[in-house]
Amino acid sequence: MVANGVLQAGPGGDLGLLWCTTPTPRDFILRCEWRPAQADDNSGVFVCFPNPNSKGYNNTAYVAVHFGFEVQIDEAGAPDGADQHRTGAIYAEPNQAFNLQPALPVGQWNAYEIRVDGPQSQTYTVLLNG
Repeated sequence: MVANGVLQAGPGGDLGLLWCTTPTPRDFILRCEWRPAQADDNSGVFVCFPNPNSKGYNNTAYVAVHFGFEVQIDEAGAPDGADQHRTGAIYAEPNQAFNLQPALPVGQWNAYEIRVDGPQSQTYTVLLNG
């Protein structure tokens, strides 16, 4: 839903996905802002996945989960609090160099800058609030 020019997502019974239909270049920088509504919010920004309609999934959002990379938004780091599950990490990817910073509190806007240097080389840099 869009309210006052802001895309709003709420809890539901299944995974949802809003995706850009324009293919991204090999190297790119994605800048976005997000604001948690509750302390236990769990979300993310998916990058480098194929067209969600290309895999025959009933819920096309899972194409991003299975074939892309998620920049995590979850201060608790569910399910275990590990750094690779916390805000700013590439979710569940091993061998990351972490310099994790806490997100701003509930109700405040956070800014991501996600740099992708050649999806084949899988070099990602995530900046949280600068």
